[in-house]
Amino acid sequence: MNTSNGDTNRSDVIVVGGGIGGVSLGYELASDRRVTLLEREKTLAFHTTGRSAALFLETYGNSTIRALTTASRDFLVNPPEHFRSELLTPRPLLQLAATGRGHALEAMYADITGLTPDAQLISPSEAREFFPPLRPELIDCALYEPHSMEVDVHALHQGFVRGLRDRGGRVHTGAGVTSLERVDGLWHITTSDGSRFTAPLVVDAAGAWADVLGAMAGAHPIGLVPMRRSVFMVAAPDGLSTADLATLSDIDEKFYIKPEGAQLLCSPADETPPSRVTPARTSSRSRGRSTTLPRPPR
Repeated sequence: MNTSNGDTNRSDVIVVGGGIGGVSLGYELASDRRVTLLEREKTLAFHTTGRSAALFLETYGNSTIRALTTASRDFLVNPPEHFRSELLTPRPLLQLAATGRGHALEAMYADITGLTPDAQLISPSEAREFFPPLRPELIDCALYEPHSMEVDVHALHQGFVRGLRDRGGRVHTGAGVTSLERVDGLWHITTSDGSRFTAPLVVDAAGAWADVLGAMAGAHPIGLVPMRRSVFMVAAPDGLSTADLATLSDIDEKFYIKPEGAQLLCSPADETPPSRVTPARTSSRSRGRSTTLPRPPR
């Protein structure tokens, strides 16, 4: 999207990156600032955000992450007016401990009960009730989180985009940053479509490519590397209803299985450098075929 040069491209803040991080930051900043958001792809949320199997899990991560997750529940359950559909759908979580790992799950359970008192430490036979294909003889125990949720990523992302625009923010797609320099207290950005933008503040929300943008600004790299995650879809076993089926994962994050319609989305939870991904594995998501997706946010 090409725009004319001059004062119309002067902002208080330029946000680079149109994923969930960029649009949510842009939305908040636009409440009292002039915000411009730049996205290098032709559509927003093209990478991780648009391909995520997002879950709202109050038992996931360290104590800080869990506290932030719990604190965000009210916003997601009762979002502002810019969000025009439900953002959360019930989807319980079942985390298992393979044989020999029960002590780790028990320690985790003791750590999370303060913020997530409804989480339950259950036996292998009880775990099978929530995920019938599970083989109980292969696990020590499991953690059941009844109030975890699926996140409607599209509705969440579009709500932030709508709110950003309603607050006067400007969104430019197909506008990858080709140069970034600071002159007389202002950042000057030139984009791939030939447009120029200025602002005293730039927010680097370029995701896994944030190091690339940071280097343009003279920042030291922090070691971010884009990774891909393998995902495949399979039909649910005959007679198994996926409507209320729990998402299944293991405490060591070696895999996850998430119901999606009448199918199961499965992943070995790998983190594969793009150079090792073959073209045959970059097909679109389909039954019985493999695709590679960025690691889903939790």
